[in-house]
Amino acid sequence: MIVLLAPESRLVSGGYLYNRHIAYSLPEEQFKYLRLPMEPPAPEALHRFGVASDAHLLLDSLYFTHPRWVESLASWHNGPVSMLVHYLPSLEPLLPPNIAKTKRRAEAACLACCRRAVVPSGYLKSEIQRLHRAPPTITVAPPGIAATPEPGNSSYVKQPAVQLLTVANWTASKNHRFLLPVLAELSNLPWEWNIYGNMDETGALVQEFRSTAHSLRIDSRIHIGPQLPPKEVMDTMHRADLFIYPSLFESYGMVIAEALAAGLPIVANRIGGIPEVVGATPVNDESPTGPTGPAGKSKGGPSATVLCNFAAPRGSQEQWQSALARLIQDPQERQNRGTAALARARNLPSWRRTADTILSHLEPKILSLDSEMHYPN
Repeated sequence: MIVLLAPESRLVSGGYLYNRHIAYSLPEEQFKYLRLPMEPPAPEALHRFGVASDAHLLLDSLYFTHPRWVESLASWHNGPVSMLVHYLPSLEPLLPPNIAKTKRRAEAACLACCRRAVVPSGYLKSEIQRLHRAPPTITVAPPGIAATPEPGNSSYVKQPAVQLLTVANWTASKNHRFLLPVLAELSNLPWEWNIYGNMDETGALVQEFRSTAHSLRIDSRIHIGPQLPPKEVMDTMHRADLFIYPSLFESYGMVIAEALAAGLPIVANRIGGIPEVVGATPVNDESPTGPTGPAGKSKGGPSATVLCNFAAPRGSQEQWQSALARLIQDPQERQNRGTAALARARNLPSWRRTADTILSHLEPKILSLDSEMHYPN
């Protein structure tokens, strides 16, 4: 039995969705997902939550903030302890160096307690190996896609302006504000930008964003909405023409995979695990059936995604401006890249395949006997 432990949270993050999909994909007698209080209970009290003393514990990486608790748990627990590493907090690009160093020490303390680590991308595996000496054995289990890849519903009434879409919670590293001067330079073109995501606690990022948009005289063309329930994300994507994602840091980029499944052309930064998702670099996939498939490029056609190199900010702005200007004005290129997006999405794993990857590496003896070792994508 594998028991995934994660702290309770109201935020619907990529990590939360990953956990939920894995739990839904496996029988309860093989895998249990427990959401504990924000302040973790004493290890000896876990039996009150139905945790057997010999269960294989899989700890969510949110517990990097509680290294002493992880050490105590590993010492007390009779069964193996592993970690599901959705991200490394020390890699946040806007952290001061001293804070990043402190977070790296906490990561090292937690990883030292673990038999294995599960990560969503080859990128994150390489970063753990680069930053931490003697890490645990690492399994790459890329997130699955829940929706059947299909283009948008033609019954939606298309708007005169090209509908740009971003789905991202409001944090500094999601980098929403970066695109305002880029889009201001394209104010002569027909576009509208729809943004959905959980707002930061104080609302300061959104307030600053609105103020800048107003000063650039493009605020009337930008709609800011709340965090979407997971079941509404695909419908919203099907009403869009182009997905834009200026994030500075992604371990994988589950929302990028959703945009591919919706048949959307994408513009994003070439950072973290995003190139793996879109097929610009090979996915280090350790699932029982081997690689997830070819890169996200239609045979003889364009790729689904324009990746901008986020090095010098000004150079990146020019790349974004060039890509957006071209895609806003050229519906045929949007259609071609949308077709490539669907082709790429069909080669991404299902959630059941991802779940079996985790099961086969953590507890191969209990791998589902009724699971055939081939998977429809």
